Amino acid sequence: MGLQMRYLWSRPIISAIVCFLILYICFESIDKQTVLPHVRVTVSRPSSADQQSLNSTDHFPSVPDVLEKSMVNVLAQLYKPKVIPITHQKYTDADGDEYVIEGEPHFTKPLGKDLLILDTDSRPFTEPNEILSNGTYDWSDAHGLSNGMLNHYMYSQIHGYDYLFIKTPKYEDRGPSWAKPVTIANLLPRYRFVVFVDSDAIFHRPEVPFEWLLNHWGATDATALALATDPPEFDYNRDTRGRVVHNTGFVVAQNVPRAHALLRDWVECPDELRHEDCAKWKNVWSFDQGAFAEYVRYAFDQPDDILDVPCGEANGYPESEGSCDGKFIRHFWIQKDKLKAGVADSMMQVLVDRLHEDLLMHRDAHLMESPSNRLGEW
Repeated sequence: MGLQMRYLWSRPIISAIVCFLILYICFESIDKQTVLPHVRVTVSRPSSADQQSLNSTDHFPSVPDVLEKSMVNVLAQLYKPKVIPITHQKYTDADGDEYVIEGEPHFTKPLGKDLLILDTDSRPFTEPNEILSNGTYDWSDAHGLSNGMLNHYMYSQIHGYDYLFIKTPKYEDRGPSWAKPVTIANLLPRYRFVVFVDSDAIFHRPEVPFEWLLNHWGATDATALALATDPPEFDYNRDTRGRVVHNTGFVVAQNVPRAHALLRDWVECPDELRHEDCAKWKNVWSFDQGAFAEYVRYAFDQPDDILDVPCGEANGYPESEGSCDGKFIRHFWIQKDKLKAGVADSMMQVLVDRLHEDLLMHRDAHLMESPSNRLGEW
């Protein structure tokens, strides 16, 4: 019943967000001769030769044009007051939980387009009401993994990161998730960081920059990969040596030599060039994750090779069993039906905060106290 109720309010909430963004665009355009920065609307007096085309709309950008060009600016401006500085020592989330950067922050400047948020899948997501279809994306009927991709794109635009969805070919001899390490490896030379996120995982706190998370987790210039582990309470989350496995649904790779070597080892593991018996993970769950757990991480065991990210911060979700509840990266491995509500929640907190602050700021214009309950006395 609780989940059903959440779906009932999801549609009006998202509608409110869209209305708010459109109003924001209109407000920003007043008296500025611009709709938003970098989207300048120029109105000039036409020559006599142009008089016949006065009624044409060619002089002006279309509404969809303006929306498309300014959406990045809108997201940035909407979140700007809430985005925490990347070197801020402490962050307190909406639940009142505090997180700190221990010592001096290592990353002090925005990474911008040097950081890639990556989605990859062999499915095209072009079916009706999927994220890359040409038709309307109807939120009331959006129940698939497209919602996660929408969250990833939003997060990248808020913070100025690059975003890519890579549609991969299907393998003939192994499961589709094996394209993940290949894609990361192929893209990493172009970026300083590649951040892969499964489409059933989301950035739960969009106001938190990834640079801050890197500082909080203790990453350095030498860190090759960063991953979270799975819940340690369950035996099925341990490898044959009894060690808790890493979940490869969230992978942070840095453009350093050890990362390239590790990724190559991971990609080639099922070919058994170096790891005997790794071929069994070609088509057996957990595919690339199993190979990483059983072989790759033992071959790359230098201190900076793999950074363990806390499970409670970058894996799982509140309703899942175990100690992983996804404070920053929320991963809905099993109950994927909760993904949609999770995406809505990730947007709503900042929007509600901004609206609430605006109401309080202008309370004198919108609030008054009635002197009486009698007709005609005020």
